[in-house]
Amino acid sequence: MLVEDFLEQLGWKTKHSPDYIDVREEKDRETDVTAFRSWRRERKGRLHVAHLNLVIECKGIPGEAVLLAKMKRPPEADRLYHHWLGLDDDDLRNAIGTLAKDAGFDAVKVLRRFETMAYPQGRAVVYPLLVNAPRAPVRASAIRELEREKEKSVLRKAMLQLYSALQGTVTDIRDESLRQLRDDLQQRETVDHINYALERIQTAATSVYLFHPIVVVDTKLVTVDHEGELAVVEWARIERARVASYERRWFDVVSSEHFEAYANELTGWYSRVLGRIAEPA
Repeated sequence: MLVEDFLEQLGWKTKHSPDYIDVREEKDRETDVTAFRSWRRERKGRLHVAHLNLVIECKGIPGEAVLLAKMKRPPEADRLYHHWLGLDDDDLRNAIGTLAKDAGFDAVKVLRRFETMAYPQGRAVVYPLLVNAPRAPVRASAIRELEREKEKSVLRKAMLQLYSALQGTVTDIRDESLRQLRDDLQQRETVDHINYALERIQTAATSVYLFHPIVVVDTKLVTVDHEGELAVVEWARIERARVASYERRWFDVVSSEHFEAYANELTGWYSRVLGRIAEPA
């Protein structure tokens, strides 16, 4: 596959058609291509590793072009989707607390100490690794195929597959991390030694996972602005708003004939921004 081969040439480790669990339907599914690279950062004796993952759907689109409704760029940058065991998330903290309690530790003390270590001065210790995606040359709020079967949109299906893959992958990572943490906590030799519990939890929270979702299409991308002017673009960022939320979900759509240039730009960007604070793992 061209996408997979070219990413490997740029130093990414790739997988073709890897599986994930569709959390909503509880089914095994597969995405087309994933690629990842890692960076490690050590500060004050603590190691953290950022695992950057490209999640890619490749779609054949009927017709000569896809139409994008151009929108203004938001003032804020696009944060990568991410997961970290130390996230300030009630469900995650409750799960860690339960594991600590079941292993014979004082869960309240463990979580209080972990909070202090994970968020010194009120900011996540991995915050420097939570980098932004590169700025997109064009943003669009809607995307339409010029030719498609009634009620069937290949691009909408690709978008839903991307979000399902992200959710399923994060769920897999979280569950595996919690299973390993449970085993580590139960293997202690000293009863109620809180430092042992903190060391095991910190080790489990060493890795932060970053995700950049992409759809590659084998057709031209054409934007239309508010004045009705058309322009052909190489790639664009699609922003999907929510009816009852301020959450902004996004993914990149790339014309296959320009994927090489896009991949070079993406690789260069992450090599620079992560390379400033960490070293390749």
